[in-house]
Amino acid sequence: LWHYERHLPELDAIFSISYADTAYFRIHHPASKSIHLPAFHAADAVTILPGSGTYCLFHGNLEMEENIRAAEYLAKEVFNDGQISFVIAGRRPHARVMRLQNKQIRVIANPDDRYMHQLIQEAHIHILPGSQQTGMKLKLIHALFSGRHCIIQNTQADPALRTLVHTAPDAASCRQLAQQLMQQPFSETDIQSREEVLQPYSNAVLAQNFLRCLDDLAD
Repeated sequence: LWHYERHLPELDAIFSISYADTAYFRIHHPASKSIHLPAFHAADAVTILPGSGTYCLFHGNLEMEENIRAAEYLAKEVFNDGQISFVIAGRRPHARVMRLQNKQIRVIANPDDRYMHQLIQEAHIHILPGSQQTGMKLKLIHALFSGRHCIIQNTQADPALRTLVHTAPDAASCRQLAQQLMQQPFSETDIQSREEVLQPYSNAVLAQNFLRCLDDLAD
């Protein structure tokens, strides 16, 4: 990354997908205009199902070390009491992930896009334990547009999205929060609140903002 950053002063503008990145580039590369532009994504609209699901979901590329460690952490530290069904879904699950399966923990290997979307919609809780502080995770955006309750670790969500998620910094608080949320159906009012907050993150709005920024730079 440092190799590429050396060329940033040559640019008129830098588009960053998180507020943290935008602030970083404003400080370290003041000659280039730093603009916050959230990432484009696959969701065309909010498609959350009202009501309740029967499981918590963690999904991602399950051959990546970060996601393997996250799955192990959740299975061994959060969902180890067998009280809540836990689903781990994603591409090419490592043997370490497959070994986590038991009566309450299920691994779904290589779901296609349609099946993954179904898993996201039908889950009652989405768990995003990633520890990265920079960059807005597309997994979170997908979960917010299509899924019910979301629990994150630390504060990896952009400030505007934090009203839509629950934060659990450690295993004990995550377990307790998951148990509480399993008793709370996701209402039509909850869905309406999501739609209102996520409106600036729609692809149509993002495209309009991007084109407006390009026009401003051209003037």
